Amino acid sequence: MLKSIAECSVIVTGASRGIGKGIAQVFAKQGARVLLAARDTAQTEAVAQEIRSGGGSASAVAADVSRAQDHARIAHAAIEPHGGIDMLCANAGIFPSAKLGAITLADWKHTHVCLRSRSVAAAASW
Repeated sequence: MLKSIAECSVIVTGASRGIGKGIAQVFAKQGARVLLAARDTAQTEAVAQEIRSGGGSASAVAADVSRAQDHARIAHAAIEPHGGIDMLCANAGIFPSAKLGAITLADWKHTHVCLRSRSVAAAASW
C-alpha cells in the first residue's frame, strides 16, 4: 500500500527551475513540507515563496550538491523546521551542452561528481 506524502518532509535538489521546481510544486500541492535546495539563492527563495503563496509549505536553502560540505547544511535545513527528512528527491544535475561524442573527459568527471553527490546527500540526510 502506498503512503500519502501529506505532512512528509521532502528535500528537492535542483528546485529553482525546470523539473525540480515542478517536482517541488507537486509535493507541496499534495501537502508535503518541502525544502528546496539549489545554487541560485534568489530563484530558489522565489519558488519557495510562490509555493507558500499558493498555500503550500516550503523553505529554501542555497546549496551546491557537487560540494560535500553543502549536504549536511541541506539536511539540517530540513531537520530544524520540518522535523526530519522523509524523502530526498535528488534532482540536481548538470548536462554538458555538446553531442555525446564531443563531451570531454573533464565534462564526464564533473558529471560523475553530480552522480556521486546523490549518495553523499542521502548519507548526510540519515
